[in-house]
Amino acid sequence: MIRRNLSLDVDGVLCNPVPSVLDIVNDKYGTHYQEKDIKKFDQCLDVPRLKILNTVIGTKKLQLGPLFRKYTNDYDFVMSLKPLDVCKESLWFLNDIWDINIHSTRPKESLPYLEEWFEVNDLPYNSITLDSGKDSGDVLIDDYDKNLLKFNNTKILFKHNWSINSTKTLDLIDEGEIIVCENWNQVYDQLDKIHHF
Repeated sequence: MIRRNLSLDVDGVLCNPVPSVLDIVNDKYGTHYQEKDIKKFDQCLDVPRLKILNTVIGTKKLQLGPLFRKYTNDYDFVMSLKPLDVCKESLWFLNDIWDINIHSTRPKESLPYLEEWFEVNDLPYNSITLDSGKDSGDVLIDDYDKNLLKFNNTKILFKHNWSINSTKTLDLIDEGEIIVCENWNQVYDQLDKIHHF
């Protein structure tokens, strides 16, 4: 049996750090952001610049990107993240016929935390690469469409509110070039079809 190479993103595919990051922002600034409020990958949040006696004096923009890099490089934050529903069971089934290669843009210093996270959560994988390039493998699963647009083989978009940032993505979805999944049951079904095709 030929083993195929499956490339997986971490954040937004294996786990979802967005609610945890928003909890931190809400606790710090007294805001009430929820996951449904995040519409774009590079979104900025309006937070109070200054608060005096419960009165907000001006606002400032808080970029989500730097926050994610900060917290995904924090041991306690990383270890608090839980795998998405059915992720573990799916990966163990897939591990029999796929080489599972993890690709993430997390900071390189966070690699030991990520390896420990996989071990603690009993998630199988063959390799972990922390870089911005996600151009290898037979299939790439990512929650950020711009990574998929650069990938030459089978593309699966693990869809969240923030996943589609380009009109080209919508065209490729319509043309069947990008497969859209919203949970690990759907991902598993798609990978099963691909493997047996």
